[in-house]
Amino acid sequence: MVSVDSTAWLDLALGRFKSKNILLPKDISTEYKNHIQAPVRTPGFDVNGNPIARYITAEHVPDHFAHARNYAEIALALAGRVAESRSMKSPR
Repeated sequence: MVSVDSTAWLDLALGRFKSKNILLPKDISTEYKNHIQAPVRTPGFDVNGNPIARYITAEHVPDHFAHARNYAEIALALAGRVAESRSMKSPR
């Protein structure tokens, strides 16, 4: 199980589209494009009056590919940590 700040990770994952730091096939489906655009970053306040933001998707609007993109972003970061090189020497 992994617990993350989903807003911060969605900022990173979906921000790649805005900053054009992601490569996609030319024949990407309209369904994929719609899903990626469905979550909208909405500013607000928490119960203590602190400013926060959250992603809101309109009711009955699919956003599955946006969340899949987010999970892939998180998995990539975790995989990088697992794959760190370590010495193969046996303990003394």
